[in-house]
Amino acid sequence: MTDENNPKEKLSQERTYLAHERTFLANERTFTSWVRTGIALIATGLGIVRFLDIGAPRWIMRILGLMLVITGELCYIFAYWRYNKISKKLTYETLDITPVWVITFLSISLFIMTVVAVLVIFTV
Repeated sequence: MTDENNPKEKLSQERTYLAHERTFLANERTFTSWVRTGIALIATGLGIVRFLDIGAPRWIMRILGLMLVITGELCYIFAYWRYNKISKKLTYETLDITPVWVITFLSISLFIMTVVAVLVIFTV
């Protein structure tokens, strides 16, 4: 039984709320970190394929670039999976958090844009 007028109870509830909020924000920061890592890997892979000419056979550069791009795509998938996994564990009704559909849309959009970029770069 909780007493809403008890100052200690109010403080306890406020601390619990703030702890949940910090955890959700940390989850969002981790998601963006994985996305940022994926973007860096993809940009490096595309840059190697498009601009690096060190005298090695072209197919080696394409394979190296494609491996980096695939690793970047895997970062997107892992970021999405991890965000959803943690968010489901932390449901808290009163928090104003980023809706899962926004994260889903962002992840799918990044994935599709990367596939299109790879197709354009590798066919030129």
